[in-house]
Amino acid sequence: MDLTQLLRTVYRQSMLQGVPLVIKIAPETLTISGGMFWCL
Repeated sequence: MDLTQLLRTVYRQSMLQGVPLVIKIAPETLTISGGMFWCL
């Protein structure tokens, strides 16, 4: 899955379900993007 697509999905979900989801999912997203960055 593309990172921008992932972020877009997360954003859409956050708009539907509110801020707590963002707080819950943000560390995971940062970890994923960090891992992708280091893989590059």
